[in-house]
Amino acid sequence: MRWLSSFWSGWKWVRRARVAAVQHNHSKAELGDPAAQYDLGERYHDGLGVARDYTLALNWFMRAAAQGHAKAQLNAGLMLFLGRGSAPDRAEAVKWLVLAVEAGEPKADTALERISRRLEVEVVREGRQRAADYRATRTRP
Repeated sequence: MRWLSSFWSGWKWVRRARVAAVQHNHSKAELGDPAAQYDLGERYHDGLGVARDYTLALNWFMRAAAQGHAKAQLNAGLMLFLGRGSAPDRAEAVKWLVLAVEAGEPKADTALERISRRLEVEVVREGRQRAADYRATRTRP
């Protein structure tokens, strides 16, 4: 039974460490750190150190995505496509996946291709247009 006590003690330490990481990242994320925002999105999505909450996960992914975080753009696009954290918005999903591809996220290209095959051409076209419009507003001085 000693091993069980040791195992449980170790598991409690892991849980405390996850909660501490969330608290630390929350402070950094509120200050605008995209890596911390992405990490919080992952934690809320997977329920690591916090209760699983897709709405908060999408919120943090979107904040990091708006700052050009490629993995956050990929995750935001996938969540919007699936309707996790909000109602499904397929054109907006395409927009974020296009931006993730342009940012160099390797998994985004495959995701965009698979999703595009399942959507109507007009939805894909609208999503690509939204990405172009977003890019245009972000590059203005």
